[in-house]
Amino acid sequence: MALKGNASTASSSWMAFQILLWALCARVSVDAYADVPLRQMSHAVATQTGPEPFTEVATLEGHTSWVLDVVFNPDGGLLASGSLDWTVKLFATSTWTEVTTLTEHTDWVTSVAFNPDGGLLASGSFDKTVKVFATSTWTEVATLTEHTSFVNSVAFNPDGGLLASGSEDLTVKVFATSTWTEVTTLRETTDGVASVAFNPDGGLLAFVSYKTVKVFATSTWTEVTTLTERTSWVRSAAFNPDGGLLASGSRDKTVKVFATSTWTEVTTLTEHTSWVRSVAFNPDGGLLASGSSDGTVKVFATSTWAEVRTLAEHTSYVDSVAFNPDGGLLASGSRDKNRQEAAAADMPKTTGDAATDLWGPESSVSVYVVDASGLSVADPSVESCSEGAFQSSDMQHIMTIGIVEHWFIKPSDITPGPKSILGSGSFGIVVKGMLNHATEVAIKIPKTRFQSREESQLANEMRLFRHIRHSNIVLFHGATLMVINGGSPCLSLVLEWVDGGNFGEYMQQLRSNAVFEADGHAFAYKILLDVARGMTYLHKLTPVILHLDLKPAVILVEKSVPPKGKITDFGLSRFARNSLPQSKVGTEKYMAPEVAHRKPYGPAADVFSFGRVIIWTITGELCPELISSTSSKGQEDACLFQTLDEVASSCLEEESHMRPHFFQVYDRLTTPPPTTTPPTTKIVPPLTTTTKRVL
Repeated sequence: MALKGNASTASSSWMAFQILLWALCARVSVDAYADVPLRQMSHAVATQTGPEPFTEVATLEGHTSWVLDVVFNPDGGLLASGSLDWTVKLFATSTWTEVTTLTEHTDWVTSVAFNPDGGLLASGSFDKTVKVFATSTWTEVATLTEHTSFVNSVAFNPDGGLLASGSEDLTVKVFATSTWTEVTTLRETTDGVASVAFNPDGGLLAFVSYKTVKVFATSTWTEVTTLTERTSWVRSAAFNPDGGLLASGSRDKTVKVFATSTWTEVTTLTEHTSWVRSVAFNPDGGLLASGSSDGTVKVFATSTWAEVRTLAEHTSYVDSVAFNPDGGLLASGSRDKNRQEAAAADMPKTTGDAATDLWGPESSVSVYVVDASGLSVADPSVESCSEGAFQSSDMQHIMTIGIVEHWFIKPSDITPGPKSILGSGSFGIVVKGMLNHATEVAIKIPKTRFQSREESQLANEMRLFRHIRHSNIVLFHGATLMVINGGSPCLSLVLEWVDGGNFGEYMQQLRSNAVFEADGHAFAYKILLDVARGMTYLHKLTPVILHLDLKPAVILVEKSVPPKGKITDFGLSRFARNSLPQSKVGTEKYMAPEVAHRKPYGPAADVFSFGRVIIWTITGELCPELISSTSSKGQEDACLFQTLDEVASSCLEEESHMRPHFFQVYDRLTTPPPTTTPPTTKIVPPLTTTTKRVL
């Protein structure tokens, strides 16, 4: 009962709560800590001389009992802490002075969370409630009393429209913040829920219970996966900033990290000697911190999973860790009545004012934007569209693709994101970044310079993109010149950022859970319809644009309900001309026979590839005979499969002139299926000779 006593009755001589602050940067403003005691001030001054990372900045006093959770607000100006003393305390990070103490709870405060705009603070408690406060006045906005046992964790989704809470009553409850009414209750567990977390785009909600981590799709509230690779209780879970990783800490003394694309284990970190109670990624995803019952906070570099630092200043369990928004501070809450903040490790430096470090899953590359203003342009008004595949021999030739001002993006307008490599291959890398500090974009950067096949493909893609504006085709913002690892400037595309990955990854996730049987068929059909619509647009342009590499990997999916399909990767595309024999292009499995045999080809080649995409969508393989066995017994699904089978059959005709045009494919997909099953028909002219499908 002493732990639940009022703070005013406690003895300050032993209940003094301290917060230790640690700095990342080599420079810390002394003025910012004018009110901090001399001992802390000396540490702040010391950081100006360039000490090791994780040096102490300040010590604050406050709570009268154990601290169970800590969190920074979105702008980093406030630090909130929840404690066994029944209170939530708020501190200003500019002066490290207490702003207010919230005393509305009647039992331990186990969890605190700010909404994305910082206007609300939610807290969960052993009093079985979730309380929400307005940060402008620190007045209570709502008290949610739906749980029947202790509330262990609270979390807002990324747009602030939902608040999730996990409880010992074996449920996760989700509330709409506009009305504070319950949206859903997830009961798929036989034990208490210790932690809840949304992924960065809000499409997934993860929670931990007993030895498992469960993940749900927020669009349908159906289970996506259950991670069971544990031998003891799991205490916490956290997504990394791009949503590609999910980390969890357990009583088995380990931190496990999973790839969310496949839900397979990436690594297991075994450095702790006791229960791992909390995990958190820093804002750029380069670091992972974990707090443990062994009294330490360990920090790992996510590029190598090597341990960067161990912070051992606590004398008891570390229950919570949290980075501030710029990654310069790390807070940890402990049962020794200490909460500590530490800085992240120094990241590798590159030369040049615009240098940015980008970390991928395997290695790092430094990328910075090159100013092309000093490069001469021989004829900036010339459009090099007369050849099938654009070729270039030097920088000047590259920059003759139309009027430079129409496509060139100034260096000051684009910012590659740190640790934001989305993918890599033999061609190069795709990096996430910001355009004009406001628009998320994908930056496509080749590894090699001009006169290479890859650079020519990229130049051709840019030339084609300048002619394309359609909602089912990835938007071309422009292009710039970028350097990788100090090499020569490379022409780089700046494209629309699409948040759901490619169609192949999307379908893999759908097939891995019950969503595919519920909504997956309709979602997949919608994406195929979007592709047909986009391809109809391309084939109606003058001159016609062929894609020539249509496959699941070049169809991106925008996460929404229903999802939206967008076509990308036009490096192998051509303006259609006279159906002359051309070189073999595309991906073998999806390639039309006339292309594979280097015969004359035209728009029908794309139609054939689409037929292969349909077969793959339905069966997961390129096996048409599996369609009937894959079909659902439901009437609606049966109609969908019948339509897709008919369309695929017509698209896969061996003779290109027997295939439908894409506008016919689109019309057939949008035609309501008949109420009764008629004889199978094709959307091509009647055949006068024997034909066959190419499987």
